[in-house]
Amino acid sequence: MEHKSSYEEIIVEKSDKTYELKDSLKTYGIHYNFDEKVYSNSSAISESILEELKWFLKNHNMKYTTKKVIEKRLNYKIITIDKNNFLIEQVSNNLKCYYINIYIGMDENKVNILDTRKSLHLSASLPKFESNDYLFEVLEYFSINTEKLFEAKFDESELFTILPNIIDSHTLQISLEQKLQKFKFMTIKDLSLKNKGDFLCNCVPGFFPETEFKLVGNKILSSYTQNFLSSNQEKKIWKYLYKIENRKHIGNKKEPTLFELFKNAKIPVKDSSGNEYFGRISSIKEVRGKLEIKITNGINETLAPKLFDKEELFDFIKNYR
Repeated sequence: MEHKSSYEEIIVEKSDKTYELKDSLKTYGIHYNFDEKVYSNSSAISESILEELKWFLKNHNMKYTTKKVIEKRLNYKIITIDKNNFLIEQVSNNLKCYYINIYIGMDENKVNILDTRKSLHLSASLPKFESNDYLFEVLEYFSINTEKLFEAKFDESELFTILPNIIDSHTLQISLEQKLQKFKFMTIKDLSLKNKGDFLCNCVPGFFPETEFKLVGNKILSSYTQNFLSSNQEKKIWKYLYKIENRKHIGNKKEPTLFELFKNAKIPVKDSSGNEYFGRISSIKEVRGKLEIKITNGINETLAPKLFDKEELFDFIKNYR
């Protein structure tokens, strides 16, 4: 059974600027269509994102046209085996079309997907998830990193066309994404009006705490790499700043806490036989003006044999990042 729906397609006129700003266009859902040889969206764009997109196009003198697109959606449903395993079933014939397995690791996650209809297999490593909605995290990752599907020769699968329409939390997450885009737009505009300079924030979880982030137009520059952040990394920054308790850090430098500086940092340890391995700092506390740390190997926790100065410990862990 098929369902029909429509959306407004934004077709950006191809020029030198479209290629130069293609990464920025991707953040609004505008990608290069190799068949039509144009930059456009392949699915609906929310009103808030559309408003920001039109402002962006106008600001960069980029011409565009619009047209109404009718799309057909097949009727599928998600069968949850457990929080790590899912089946996608076609309702009309009960065919189990896709099997998705998600493994949550210590430093990274892994996903294995089997397309039973086209005999395709995708295996990939993903960064740590930001929520417990594993299926949405997988969808979000491959929606942003579409090149990974081509690299794995999984681009012929229809899974990532079907999944956004049936995922349980999709409506709620899309609502959040809309709010996030509007928040980003208003924050950039507000900082510009207040003449606060280009500093955005620092001490963001998931990045090294000393890293400062600066705004260059609507892109974010990292002081650590001196490069612009990827779309996925930018999203982490905006999600962090969107939280009410973190908004006070927008445009204001934050002094990193001991927890932010050292928690989970890698550090070399020798066992009783003299063999060296890497553990992670599990706790830190001040003792007589110095730092006492405990180190874990994932199973056992041991106390470091010496106390550290703050600067000494920071310089030490930087060597093992």
